[in-house]
Amino acid sequence: MNRLGRKEMSGDKGLEKGSLGFRYLLAESIALISPMGAALGTLLGSAQYAQGAFPLAVLVAMLVTVFWINTPYQFSKKIAGAGGFYHYGAEAVGPSFGTLVGWFYLMNYFFFIAPGGIFIFGLILPTILSQFGVSSYPTWIVLPANAVYLMLIFVLTYFGIRPSLKYSLVASMLEVAFLAFFAGFVILHSINSPLVFTPTLSPTGWSGVLLGAVYGFTAVSGVSGTVYLGEEAKAPLKNVKRALAISFSITAATFVLVSYAMTVGWGINDMSSFASSGVPGIILSYKFLGLAGLGVISALVLNSVFAGGLAPLIASARLVYSMGRDRLLPEKLGRVNKHKVPGLASLVLAIAAVVISTLSVIGLGVEGGFIFMLLLAGVGSLVAHVLGSIALPLYYRRRSFNLVFHGLFPGIFLASAVLVAYSLLIPFTFPVYLGPLVAVLWGLLCWLLIRRRRTMGGWELVGRAPIREHEQAT
Repeated sequence: MNRLGRKEMSGDKGLEKGSLGFRYLLAESIALISPMGAALGTLLGSAQYAQGAFPLAVLVAMLVTVFWINTPYQFSKKIAGAGGFYHYGAEAVGPSFGTLVGWFYLMNYFFFIAPGGIFIFGLILPTILSQFGVSSYPTWIVLPANAVYLMLIFVLTYFGIRPSLKYSLVASMLEVAFLAFFAGFVILHSINSPLVFTPTLSPTGWSGVLLGAVYGFTAVSGVSGTVYLGEEAKAPLKNVKRALAISFSITAATFVLVSYAMTVGWGINDMSSFASSGVPGIILSYKFLGLAGLGVISALVLNSVFAGGLAPLIASARLVYSMGRDRLLPEKLGRVNKHKVPGLASLVLAIAAVVISTLSVIGLGVEGGFIFMLLLAGVGSLVAHVLGSIALPLYYRRRSFNLVFHGLFPGIFLASAVLVAYSLLIPFTFPVYLGPLVAVLWGLLCWLLIRRRRTMGGWELVGRAPIREHEQAT
C-alpha cells in the first residue's frame, strides 16, 4: 500500500500546503540560530577551547559553513518536503542513506532543544542577578524550571505554526540589531588587535581553534531549519533557498563581529576566565552599557532562547512526522492535529528533552551538562552535514552536474570536517570523547530502525520527497 493510501485510511490530511510565505521561512532559519542566545551561549563552547583565538575559531566555522550551506541550497532547488535532509538523502542515494541523514539531523536538533531552559535558569539568570550583588541562587530550581520551559514551547507549537513564526521573526530582527550595536560600541571602546585571528592565543593551537569551530558551526547550523517547512511553504523551490542564503549572511557576519568584540572587550590575555564566568556577554553589557544595556540584553537573550527553542522543535517535529508517515517511527507520530501541525511528535520530543537535560545536569552539573548537550548537538550536526555533502554530488551526477557547486564545494567541506573530527578525538579527553561515542550509539539505533522497517514492505517509498522540481507547477 502506498503512502497516499495510508494517509487516507487514517484520515490524516497532512500539513497545510502553501500556507507559509517567504518571511516565515526566514523567521524559522534565523530563530533556529537564535542569534542572541547563540552569541552569548552556544559560542561559549568555542571560547572555552579557543580562548584568545575565539574570533578565529568563529571565523573558521563561518567559512566552513559557506561550503556546507551550498548543500541545502542546491538540494532545495530540486526537492522539498517536511523531512528536509531525510528526503535529500533518500532521493540522492536511497531509503537507508536518507534515514541515516535524517536521524543524525534529529540528533542535532534534539540536543539543541534540550539545554534551552538550563541556559536560561542555570547560567543567564544567575549571571544577571550577580550584577546586582545577588551571589546566592537556589540551583535546585533549574531542573523544574527547565521542564516548564520545554513544555511551554511545546504548547506554543501545538496550536499552529504561523503565530510562533511571526513572533520569532520580530524577536530575531531585534536581536541582530542590538548585537550589531553592542559589538560596535565595545570595539570602539576597547584596545583592538589582529592577534585574535592567529592560533597562538589558543592554549592548544590549531586543535583548540578547530574544536572551538565545532561550537561555532553548531551556532549557525540551524540556518538549515527552513528546509523542514518545504511542504508548507509557498513556492518552496524558490523561497527556501532564498531564506537559506539571506539568513546565513546576516548571522555569520554578526557572529564574527560579536566574537571579536567580546574578546577585545574582555581582554585578549584574560580569555581563560571568559567561558567560566557564567554568561560573559551579559557582564560585558553591564560594563560597557550600564544598567540600561544590562536590562536590554537580558530581556533579549531570554527572549532569544525562548524563540530559539520553538524553531528546532518545529523543525524536528516535522522530521519525526515524516519518518512516522513512512513508518520508520510509530505511525501515530506521522499525523497532524486539528491545527495542522504534528502535535504528538512535538510532545514526544519535549518530554524526551526534559528527561535528557535532567540526566545531563544531574551527572555533569549545570555548566557541564549544558556544554555536553551542545557538544552532542555539534557532533550530530557534523555527521549529518557530512552525510548531506556526500549525497549532493551523488544526486546531481544524474542531472546537470556543476563541478564547482556539486563537486568542489562539498569536497572542501568534507576535508574541513575531517580536521574538525580529528580535533574531537585528539587528544582523547573527557567529556569531549563522549560526543563521538554517543554518535556511534545513535547510528546503531538508526540501523535497528532501518532493519525493522525493511520487513514491512514498501521500502522503496521511504524518504521519497513529496515535492520535486519536475512535478512542481511553474
